[in-house]
Amino acid sequence: MTSAGPVTVDEAVRVALDAYAGLQSVAEEVEDEWTYVQDLTAVHAERLEAIAAEDAGRTLDPAVGAAIAAACEEVARIVDPHRAIDWLSTFPSVVAVALGREP
Repeated sequence: MTSAGPVTVDEAVRVALDAYAGLQSVAEEVEDEWTYVQDLTAVHAERLEAIAAEDAGRTLDPAVGAAIAAACEEVARIVDPHRAIDWLSTFPSVVAVALGREP
């Protein structure tokens, strides 16, 4: 990874999954939604991991790497647990689209 963001698809997914884990941690504060949060994050993490496995080593356009890095920085700023829950499905779709996949 460069200072501008990840260079390959698998790096991008690793960075995104790290950010996603932080988002999950914030979302878990809503006790009534704990099971939903676990199920949702498992499905989306598996999807991103599959993308990384299929496209491992593929070089990203620098703008794509920068966009994914910026998205990760944005979700790291989320401190409201209910907003974090909203982003648990949005963020992986943003990453997938940036990587040229369907949302």
